[in-house]
Amino acid sequence: MELDLAQVVDTQIYYTGVFEPMTVDTISRTVRPGDVAVDVGANVGFITLTLARHTGVSGSVFAFEPTAAAFARLERNLAMNEFPQVHALKLGLSDKVGTTRARLQSSYRIDGKDEVLEEEIELTTLDAWVGSERLARLDFLKIDTDGMEAQVLRGAQDSLRRLRPVVLFEFVPRSLRDAGESAEGVLGLLAEAGYLILREGALTPWERAEDAIDSASRGRFINLVAWPRERALPS
Repeated sequence: MELDLAQVVDTQIYYTGVFEPMTVDTISRTVRPGDVAVDVGANVGFITLTLARHTGVSGSVFAFEPTAAAFARLERNLAMNEFPQVHALKLGLSDKVGTTRARLQSSYRIDGKDEVLEEEIELTTLDAWVGSERLARLDFLKIDTDGMEAQVLRGAQDSLRRLRPVVLFEFVPRSLRDAGESAEGVLGLLAEAGYLILREGALTPWERAEDAIDSASRGRFINLVAWPRERALPS
């Protein structure tokens, strides 16, 4: 990977060889050769590449990244790896189709001098995209969209109900509030679609939604895993 050691994510990858190790562990326990995975908010591609290692060339990985700077780096990182099963799309996923001007954080620097740029981005919904691609299966869905997770999930309800992917998503109550959403609303969307909420990495259920919200509120952020209710829990 091409890494910029002024950036938090890149620095962690450079010095430890991994970004968000519990996410990587969750992927290793759930994604299998031949699977179809979607990475929403792919950034520079570490999770995309991790997914590709697990799906193999018999599977597919679709990486969505709407911001110009991150998408350019994503393409460069993909070009350095032989993963023909990865398809990069300069699109944002939301609950509507169209274009919008948005103020987006384009960097997360270790010195705290993050850049926020206004950029016009193209949006679609997961449901619309799945329909246009005639996708017959979706096994794993990762969402990291800086507080826009509720919009992504609202635009994915048909896909969640029909295709039943495992969903790994960033869960930051403060970011959701800033976007006019709520932590309760996100968990409600998944409950309505027939999902249990599990701990990332351990893949054990939260007994109460309130406990997951409290845990996320106490820390900077956590990731959660939404698991189809009809599917046996991992051992």
